[in-house]
Amino acid sequence: MIFSVAIFFLFISEVFQIQVLGIFDTLKPGEFLSQNQTLVSANGVVEMGFFSPGQDAYNYLGIWFIKDKFKKPIWVANRDNALLSATGNFTFDSSGNLVMTDAQLTYIVVNEGKRATSNGTIARILDSGNLVLLLGNNTIWQSFDNPTDTFLPGMILGWLLPTDGKPVKIHLASWYSPSTPTSGPYTIGIDVATKTAFGVWRKGLKQRILGFWNGRKFNFILENAKNDQIFTFVTNTTHVLLSFITSGNYSAVWYSFAANGDINQYKLTDSEVTMTNYPLCDTLAKNVTKDCVDSVSSNCKAGDKFVERKGSFHNSRILRLGLSDCEITCKSNCS
Repeated sequence: MIFSVAIFFLFISEVFQIQVLGIFDTLKPGEFLSQNQTLVSANGVVEMGFFSPGQDAYNYLGIWFIKDKFKKPIWVANRDNALLSATGNFTFDSSGNLVMTDAQLTYIVVNEGKRATSNGTIARILDSGNLVLLLGNNTIWQSFDNPTDTFLPGMILGWLLPTDGKPVKIHLASWYSPSTPTSGPYTIGIDVATKTAFGVWRKGLKQRILGFWNGRKFNFILENAKNDQIFTFVTNTTHVLLSFITSGNYSAVWYSFAANGDINQYKLTDSEVTMTNYPLCDTLAKNVTKDCVDSVSSNCKAGDKFVERKGSFHNSRILRLGLSDCEITCKSNCS
């Protein structure tokens, strides 16, 4: 009897340890992911769990690459609807939808817009970074259709052009600030007017063209990054879509859109994740005078630069501004 109890205790301890360390890639009906637990993709590439960026008390559910030492989220489930306490749970409702809850009685349906019709669904995190809601072999919803600030291999950006409805835009939006996942002022995607240009906009105003379809192939402007992926561009009467796959000697290459409009390219190798920054008006771009547009025209004297500083300052005002908005405000008043 003592021997049986010992075996049962060992089994329970091992199960508890597995849940805490995040060995599972699938969430099933009746299960939940709590604040200190994670889901890990089958081959240990990406991980999903709760996080609180910066010093904020706000709580988010995100996905990140395990080998990224900074754990920069590549997708955030509730970027515009943060949980207000570090007591988050991720589970299913009675209809099979993915929901987030916390001790403040917050209730968020993650797959809003494509709701489940059966309570037999499961959620699985894939090595690609895609979170999928499955009913049998059918995909009900996937995070790749709802990107945040990161363009991943296999993800699609562009426009859906239904003949009987309003065009649907699939695009990226920057974070509000480096520590705030809320949607910021910069967006990146396909220009619906030309249906051939891939670029950056700030509050609806074009800032920079990153690539374009010339009728035969997609040309990527960033010279140093052009051999790291193979783009696919599809255009017809119902949609305009851009995607890519990784090429070269990397396990994965992806792009993250910074809060100030910069493009950060990430590369995953067997041992680490590296990052290359491409500023909004980087001289590495082709035809820089034509395709690279300065996002902020300064009224300050030549040589003045905007530098982020934290703390209290004399004659300062308290305003809720993103980093890019703060830069524009400062450059328009140099006193």
